[in-house]
Amino acid sequence: MGWIALVVLPLKSGQAAPQLPDLKVVARDNRATVALRKADIFFTAKRYEEALKAYKAAETLGKGSEDSAWALMQAGRCYRQLGEFRKALECYNHFLVTYRRSSLADDVLMRIAALDCLLENQAGMAECYKRILKEYPDGDMAWQAQLSLATMTYWSRDWVKALKLHEEFVRKFPGSPCIELVVAKRLPEIKAALGAKKAPQTKKA
Repeated sequence: MGWIALVVLPLKSGQAAPQLPDLKVVARDNRATVALRKADIFFTAKRYEEALKAYKAAETLGKGSEDSAWALMQAGRCYRQLGEFRKALECYNHFLVTYRRSSLADDVLMRIAALDCLLENQAGMAECYKRILKEYPDGDMAWQAQLSLATMTYWSRDWVKALKLHEEFVRKFPGSPCIELVVAKRLPEIKAALGAKKAPQTKKA
């Protein structure tokens, strides 16, 4: 058991008494930190059921903090690893309601999109990418959302939309690690496909 030592010093004239920490809050925060560390260890060891229990405890104890947001997102990842996709989605959607302003929110949207891909929900995927670009345009996931949205049109051979979205990607995210792929491969392919589509076809004799 840890001990908290309080050293009482004489106060100078007119000096306000120091505010002591709320020991109940300190104890609760310590429990949340311990639960979170334990959960991260279990997750790294791929012991997802144990990690899930610890993340849930950490999220409850640290309610409202960024650590709590991390715990809730990780709980969703545990469900994902356990193959419980619907529960993972419930967890992620709860995150977006509770921690919408968290720095992890765009990450969670990308994780929802990945699950929608597994569930063959293309409309859900596109909606997640659009939300990231609209609500978190300066976040770490913005370039991935733009490229993923562009790639969906590329796969569907909607060449007009594909050209527009890929050109937007180049303009908005020139420092992306995938910029060379888009400039050297994707754009020439899309333009060639558009050219072939517009070219008049010779009638057979």
